[in-house]
Amino acid sequence: MSLAALMLASAVLWFTAAGLAFRLMRRTGWGGAWSLLIGAMAALGGQSGLAASAVMIGDGEAALASALLAFIAAGLTLVGIMLMTRKLVGRHGGNAQKFRDLVEGSLQGVFVLNAEWQVLFANQAAAEIYGFDTADEMLAIESLKPMVAPHEVARLGAYRRMRMRGERAPEVYEYEGRRRDGTPIHIENRSRVVLWDDQPSVLCTIIDITERKQAEMALNASRERLRQIARLSTDWIWETDSQHRYTYMSARVTDVSGLTPEAFLGRSRLDVLSKVMYPEEVREHLVDMARHRPFQDVAYWAELPVGQRCLSVSGRPLFDVDGAFIGYRGTGRDVTCERRAQMALVAAKEEAQAASQAKSDFLAHMSHEFRTPLNAILGFSDVIRGQLFGPIGETKYLEYGNDIYDSGEHLLSMINDILDLSKIEAGQWELFDEEIDVSATVASVVRLVGERVKRGGVVLTVAAADDLPWLWGDERALKQVLLNLLSNAVKFTDADGGVTLSAAVEADGTYLFRVADQGIGIPADEIGRVLEPFEQASNSLTRQSEGTGLGLPLAKSFVELQGGTLEIDSEVGVGTTVSVRFPACRVRPADGGTPAVGSAA
Repeated sequence: MSLAALMLASAVLWFTAAGLAFRLMRRTGWGGAWSLLIGAMAALGGQSGLAASAVMIGDGEAALASALLAFIAAGLTLVGIMLMTRKLVGRHGGNAQKFRDLVEGSLQGVFVLNAEWQVLFANQAAAEIYGFDTADEMLAIESLKPMVAPHEVARLGAYRRMRMRGERAPEVYEYEGRRRDGTPIHIENRSRVVLWDDQPSVLCTIIDITERKQAEMALNASRERLRQIARLSTDWIWETDSQHRYTYMSARVTDVSGLTPEAFLGRSRLDVLSKVMYPEEVREHLVDMARHRPFQDVAYWAELPVGQRCLSVSGRPLFDVDGAFIGYRGTGRDVTCERRAQMALVAAKEEAQAASQAKSDFLAHMSHEFRTPLNAILGFSDVIRGQLFGPIGETKYLEYGNDIYDSGEHLLSMINDILDLSKIEAGQWELFDEEIDVSATVASVVRLVGERVKRGGVVLTVAAADDLPWLWGDERALKQVLLNLLSNAVKFTDADGGVTLSAAVEADGTYLFRVADQGIGIPADEIGRVLEPFEQASNSLTRQSEGTGLGLPLAKSFVELQGGTLEIDSEVGVGTTVSVRFPACRVRPADGGTPAVGSAA
């Protein structure tokens, strides 16, 4: 081989070794390839210099020997680099397979994108996050851009371009993507630039955070909803820590107290309010709070920048997962108007009670004052009508005497009713319970109204047995009740109309007295009214009849004093039925004896 051929071959071998060393360095980062190549270049350069010197002095054999040595050095360098390349590539190839296995088995999605959004690599987790069945399906798409929400494309594209230019871009960020079927997903991405097939690309590690994002959005929506409720509500919302210091106070409190929410934070209620008037029940509320018990509608008066206010608070204790107390959460509201209205109502009620008591005292006093002259009128009129001191020559005087006596009796009856009602209202009426022969009492009442029944032309029917069970009660009160009811029934029933008085023990053991008439009746909306003192139904016929409106109220009071009830059932133009019922404990056997259950006062 000629000297020129050897030198050319050495140069070819050297350039081949240099290219191989460069690629080995780029792929593996092994610096030994350059050391080997530089040594070979020095040897090659030395031998080439010797060969050139030999040529210049005309020593052909020496020149050929130097060129041969240079060729051998270049060949050995190439062989060494090739062997090292094989070793290192094999080692890195094994590591690459291990890396691939790790990536494929990762729960996080991993994929590689080039500058045109093309997917160069993807593991199974990444494919599933984007809705693909396999990684191969994801690799088959032309671009990942359709898998990104349209409003996110520009931002993500800008990040990618910045990385490709070596500029700083967010390494971890979130974005909205699309699954294969178009459903939205939320992704957290970690990106960095890598070389893939000798080309700069972007390595992405992703996590599907859709559920977390939905939970965050639901939480934010709930918080916004609560904020709106807190703004719209007339109540304010508050929270405290385990030491009862406020950690949250809604803005509504400013409208009520004149204090900003910030004035409450980190302070207790007593720290914030300059003066709190705690009644006894609120002191109990403080005990409840110390014992971490719930409380409801606890009201107290406090001095505030806007003046004195009555505040009502409710709260429930909060505990952590271990059961440890962590504070209270509750609401508060301004009840000043309600409390002042209640106070005014109580004052008005007390004033009305005082006025009623004064009225009762006055009526009782005046009734006694009326009785003294009235008894004289009744006595003298009775003397006149009885002609005790001889006959009266003029019959007209006798008629006047009868009228005076009847009017006096009526006035005395009215005074007695007023006095009885006043005693009942004042709580001074005393019951005199005794054994009452009901059959005898009914017969007595019928005799007392006999004259009035005869004058009114009313048909009175008594539906009561002669051997009725006895009743334990106040006989005078019972007689007054039946007399008032019968008198009303006869008074408001036209001639030839019927009135019925019945008495019997019911199946449930109660004693029932019933007075029914075929009179004018009472409008349904006025039944409650006729049971009030001095009230009568607004019927034209009732206004034509005498009466003070005390009969029914007095009868009801007498019945209720003995534990009974009085009920009215009436229809205008048909008639009225009044039912008086005494409890079973007041019923006694017909032959007397101890009350069945016990007497009732």
